[in-house]
Amino acid sequence: MAKLFRGSSFGSGLPTKEVFRESLSSGICNTMHRSLSAENGLKSDEDSFEDAAETLMHPDAHEEGGLAMNNRALLEQQRGAIFELIRDMGKQLLTGHINLVNLSMPVKMFEPRSYLEKLSDVWVHSRILTRAAACDDPVLRMKWLITWFVAGLQHVFQSWRKPFNPILGETWQATLDDGVTVFFEQLTHHPPVSAFQMIGPGNSFEFAGYSQPEVQYKGNAVKTTARGKRRVTFADGTVVEITYPKYYLRGDKALEAHSSSGKSF
Repeated sequence: MAKLFRGSSFGSGLPTKEVFRESLSSGICNTMHRSLSAENGLKSDEDSFEDAAETLMHPDAHEEGGLAMNNRALLEQQRGAIFELIRDMGKQLLTGHINLVNLSMPVKMFEPRSYLEKLSDVWVHSRILTRAAACDDPVLRMKWLITWFVAGLQHVFQSWRKPFNPILGETWQATLDDGVTVFFEQLTHHPPVSAFQMIGPGNSFEFAGYSQPEVQYKGNAVKTTARGKRRVTFADGTVVEITYPKYYLRGDKALEAHSSSGKSF
């Protein structure tokens, strides 16, 4: 029966399921499993592998894929702000130009952080990238790299709030527990472009590039895209370019408007 990895080492992101199912079938993941089992004090395969049909990778997993917004208290808190936002969007729609990046949003919809800090959320599993840098096998290194990237995707909408736009010239930097350092700087304000650099211990790798967020309203959904160039450079000269996927925020209900005569439209 198919088994898949379940452990804090790879986060709890749903997409890792398919990555590890393929990895286990090829047998190349054995080295990864042995090293992580020893690191986490696991004694057998049964300690770290469970039946795929019985394993839930994330408590907020939606039955149709992705993550569900289950924080009802937060939904109630932001309900008034959402209707205020819809009203402003309607004004922009009449002009034929609607861009949520340039739309002024109610402050209650924001989290108390800058977009520069928010950018680093998806990179919290940096030690996986450090393991990729230590691999000599290019296939295994790519699997470590994919695991690092996919495991962090769950953090994109973890707070369900929008970060504040950075001011021009703003910087943010941090050092993680594993010795990885990150640096960010806001290059432009219109359009908003943020440059970043992430350096591994002993310069084992460098992840650098720039990010330009774009947000669009699509009917009953909001589409976000992080445009830009992103490149991982390992100490042996290997270079991997990364293209971010598109993210969709979809609602389960449709808004029905009624005219004064009672007719819906």
